[in-house]
Amino acid sequence: MSRFAISAALGLLILAGCGKPSQGASPLGQAADSVGAPPSPRGLGAVPEPAGTVTITNAENQAATLQDLSGALREYVIRTRSVPKNFDEFASKTQLQAPLPPAGKKYAIRDQAVVLVNK
Repeated sequence: MSRFAISAALGLLILAGCGKPSQGASPLGQAADSVGAPPSPRGLGAVPEPAGTVTITNAENQAATLQDLSGALREYVIRTRSVPKNFDEFASKTQLQAPLPPAGKKYAIRDQAVVLVNK
């Protein structure tokens, strides 16, 4: 290909991208428009509102209960971009409905997971 053909092709590509954006188009693309909230000062996109009540029902299998609680904790951290200070704060902010821990134990957060500890 000749230099002229390459230059002409580049010129056409540049001119094709220089038009005004259509009405309602966002410089960040369609994703920012679909959220419907102003962008977060911490980055792209809006900070989502906390979800409603979280219910965990694996009362018979303690390992499955802890796994479900840890999954709910991870989802909460991703959604809110904040880590709760303790399990009680997490439970109150998510309106968590979890089975009661075994006698003499309580739920706690350690290493980004929910675990059982002695009272």
